[in-house]
Amino acid sequence: MSLIVARRYARALNQDAAEKNAVKEVDDDIAMIEESIEGSPELRRFFTDPMISADKKDGVINALFEKRVHSITLSFLRLLVQKRRENIFPEIVDAYNRLRNEQLGVVEAVVRVALPMSDKEEEKVKEGIETLTGKKVQLETVIDESIMGGIIIRVGDMVYDGSVQHQLDSLQDRLKLSTFLAN
Repeated sequence: MSLIVARRYARALNQDAAEKNAVKEVDDDIAMIEESIEGSPELRRFFTDPMISADKKDGVINALFEKRVHSITLSFLRLLVQKRRENIFPEIVDAYNRLRNEQLGVVEAVVRVALPMSDKEEEKVKEGIETLTGKKVQLETVIDESIMGGIIIRVGDMVYDGSVQHQLDSLQDRLKLSTFLAN
């Protein structure tokens, strides 16, 4: 349910920013606020604590962000507090970023590797995914030693599994099948 609500708020914020030609400013504001909240456990707890009054949260929002963000963003934050939706701010940010990526033709890709890649290797993988998808790629690299080697790439719902573990599993399946067929 909160995901649906988060998407609605994200679309409304984006639409308001577009109507007022302030999309870039709101993009920057959202990134800065997200970073501030992620970087401060106290601030995160403050905004997610249902026992803290909306008036107090509104005052803190004004003190922290009034001179640092566009009026659209400030109004949006205040609306979230007024509607008691500030606790889903991370989901709203995620939905907003996905919406903006879609609008900008950017696709998110998660790459799982057993060992860290060099910058050159990461750039090569990114270029390969861009060629494959025809879109700009926002790459996230995850170290996963369980794959033993190789690479697993997830772009949206598509998974390209070139891991050593996958190849071993496939080989084992083929050996089992050939043993079964031989009997």
